[in-house]
Amino acid sequence: MKKIANLTFMLLLGATMAFAQSNEATVTQDGNNNDATVTQTGANNTATSTQTGNGSEVTIEQIGALNAATAAHAGSGIIDQFQSGNSNTADAEAAGSGVITQTQIGDDNSATAGTSQNFGNNSEVTQTQLGNSNIAVAQRWTQSSNIQVTQTQTGDRNQAYANRLRGFNLLDITQTQTGNDNLAAINRTGSGQVYPGTILQEQIGDRNSAQIVRNAGEGSLGGDFTQIQHGDDNESLIRSGRNADMANTFQYGDLNSATITQSGMGMSAVITQTGNMNTATITQSE
Repeated sequence: MKKIANLTFMLLLGATMAFAQSNEATVTQDGNNNDATVTQTGANNTATSTQTGNGSEVTIEQIGALNAATAAHAGSGIIDQFQSGNSNTADAEAAGSGVITQTQIGDDNSATAGTSQNFGNNSEVTQTQLGNSNIAVAQRWTQSSNIQVTQTQTGDRNQAYANRLRGFNLLDITQTQTGNDNLAAINRTGSGQVYPGTILQEQIGDRNSAQIVRNAGEGSLGGDFTQIQHGDDNESLIRSGRNADMANTFQYGDLNSATITQSGMGMSAVITQTGNMNTATITQSE
């Protein structure tokens, strides 16, 4: 009888622990000086925060297991998301002024900032991923000024995208990838209206590629573009548009290739290749 009682207690305890681990959190706020903090540690995490209007500030932290996190605010910014391990995903919309920071450390990461909301003026979007199946996307800043996007990926299946570019005044994008199956791309969809700023793509080791496109229907893709690749299966492409400015490609070692095509106005281009199977093309026009 005593054994049965003990067994029953253990089963109940196990069920309680399993239940306690099934985290989930939802916060919804509507107006005025919003603030929201969600912290989750362990197991089937999920968190959602939606804030619309006024003060805003959202912080979500998740450590361990099947994380996901979504935050969306529609006025006066700062979303901050941190995830530590396992099947991470993070999403963060925006609109209104803001800072969006997403950090993911380990396992099946992904991170997206801005899908249905635009970034406000003076936004700083920072996406940092350290290890495993990373992808990072920053997209949808439209007719905003002084946008900074920084995407840093260290190790494993990296990719990084900055999509739907349409910014006015300064637009600065930095994409850094260290190790494994890198790719970094700019402006794969959208109107391509990008105005003076800088784009830096740096890749250190393994299956690199790096793109910055536009042309075709021309549009406007101008600024100061630099691609730096250190080692392994490099490839690189810059095309640009009717406001083409400086384009630099530096490749140091392994199966390099590089193409720069420009179209109108200020134009200048540099390609430097050091060692291994180099190829280089520069085409300019006006």
